[in-house]
Amino acid sequence: MAQQKDNLPQGGQISVDERFHYIGFEVFPGKPKELFASDAEKQKLIDAAHAHREHGDTSRENCSLIEARISTADRNVLAAAAVTLFLSLFMPWYSIFNEVVEQPAAGQGSVSASGTTGTGTITSSGAKEEVITSFKARKKTRRDYNKVTGIGGLLAIGSAGGVMLSSGLALMVTALVLLALTLACLGLPAYTLYEMFATKGDADERALVMKKILKYNWIVLICFVAALFLSILGADYSGSPQSTYSSLGASYSAATFFGTMSWGLLVAIGASVLLAVKGSEI
Repeated sequence: MAQQKDNLPQGGQISVDERFHYIGFEVFPGKPKELFASDAEKQKLIDAAHAHREHGDTSRENCSLIEARISTADRNVLAAAAVTLFLSLFMPWYSIFNEVVEQPAAGQGSVSASGTTGTGTITSSGAKEEVITSFKARKKTRRDYNKVTGIGGLLAIGSAGGVMLSSGLALMVTALVLLALTLACLGLPAYTLYEMFATKGDADERALVMKKILKYNWIVLICFVAALFLSILGADYSGSPQSTYSSLGASYSAATFFGTMSWGLLVAIGASVLLAVKGSEI
């Protein structure tokens, strides 16, 4: 024990070479190489570190422990979803049809045909036979479809909306809910894109702003679920729209709701849900 104490340096500081010899318990023995190729490079890095701290950034530059809340790829996907939500207004949202029955023309109840020998006429023992054929004409039914886009439904609110607002309570509220859904698909994409590219501040502050905005996109799905629930309650029409469009039926129901829904409305719901889910992840 006394011998170990004798080997320790007596007073003063350990030299630089000896200090580096013990860094990491022989992991880094010996004197290290110079960190900078020149004094100019050293001064450049020092100035960059000072500028980094003057902006209020206390973390290391390019720190892998800090990850952006919204990456560039996420931003591109959100922008594409917002544009798709807006373009869905020009896709078919509603589809209704009327069944048209085509009556057979007069005199088509039976057909008489006779032939001659050598042209396919049936003969028996050299005698010519007359073949009479007949058929029963059946009625043909075809469907005349009328597809309405989301923006078209907004423009047609004066005609179709008048019928809905004068019908049963469930149908009246459904008209207002679908109007709110359409307006949401019109305003939310514009608001989202504006705040995504126009909001100023650091990345974290912009991400928090986007978190609040993206959650508003749940409005589209909420309106759709509300309209579906109201269709289950059902309602009576004020007039007889089924005389013009037989697909509407004698009264409004869930079957009518799903029957009039088209693929454009599903695109709008899918795009809005994508935006809303990202808002919940931030």
